[in-house]
Amino acid sequence: MGFIHIQNSNLSKRVYYSDSVIALQSPVVNNVTYRFQVDSRSGGVILYKSEDNGLNWERDKKILSSADIQSGSASVNLTANGTTQLEVTSPKAFLANPNIYVNVVTSRPDLRSASVKSRTKLGFTGAVYNDSSAGTVVVFWSAITP
Repeated sequence: MGFIHIQNSNLSKRVYYSDSVIALQSPVVNNVTYRFQVDSRSGGVILYKSEDNGLNWERDKKILSSADIQSGSASVNLTANGTTQLEVTSPKAFLANPNIYVNVVTSRPDLRSASVKSRTKLGFTGAVYNDSSAGTVVVFWSAITP
């Protein structure tokens, strides 16, 4: 593993790289330093912590895994006092059925809500419940596979 040392008058940072890993190391403060590492072999971003000036590293916590995350929004024309179906196609197919989270933008969450009825690798079907007059709302969605 090689490294590039970048220094300015206020802060010293280290950037390490190899064919499959790039890491950013924080300066040592009170014998503690952190290293954020992106590893293409495991597909994740990992936080490591050292309490001995960087001699030994322990995995502190996983920040982000190789999860596939997609999101978007849809405009929905609501019927008065009823349920309107929502069909969303993901920008790209997932490898497995994702977990879907939806939220309707409304000033009256007591009268309007959204839910997911079914999901596939290609998208999902949802419903927007409206206990008010007809109108148009925006539904934000996020889809995640671990």
